[in-house]
Amino acid sequence: MALAISSSFSSGIRTPQCTLSVPYRRPVYFFLDYSNIAISAQEIAWVQDGITSEHRVRLHARNLRALAERNREWKQGFAAAGLRAGCPKMCKHFEDAGIRIEVSERGSSSNREQNVDQRIQCEMLLLTKSSHQRGTVVLATGDGAVGSHNEGFQSVLE
Repeated sequence: MALAISSSFSSGIRTPQCTLSVPYRRPVYFFLDYSNIAISAQEIAWVQDGITSEHRVRLHARNLRALAERNREWKQGFAAAGLRAGCPKMCKHFEDAGIRIEVSERGSSSNREQNVDQRIQCEMLLLTKSSHQRGTVVLATGDGAVGSHNEGFQSVLE
């Protein structure tokens, strides 16, 4: 199976175009650690474009869905984020794309995300318990690392 991803430019917005060379019928379950992916995107923008672009980086929910979905049946999308303040516009943007998002505040003293990985893992476990249809899990975490309080995403998937 081959996946081709290309970008097209329209009004300065990069839109991924995905094609799958072999039809694949399993439904897609998408899980996103928004914080880690956004931070990585900001770091890449900083290296490529300089420090001023760091704050202009945004994740486009419909494009993320298109990358994960690839013309397959969309079953569920879930994202978790650890942010300093609530972001109602961002949440609506994801909800409109069919990706449910939960935002938790960052720790006031540590400024670190609180339980984002565990929240995603909980959703993954609930999905496997409630779904009787096999599917493909697309997991975008940025690190997927084993934490001090959990065994990581791989153990949950297994």
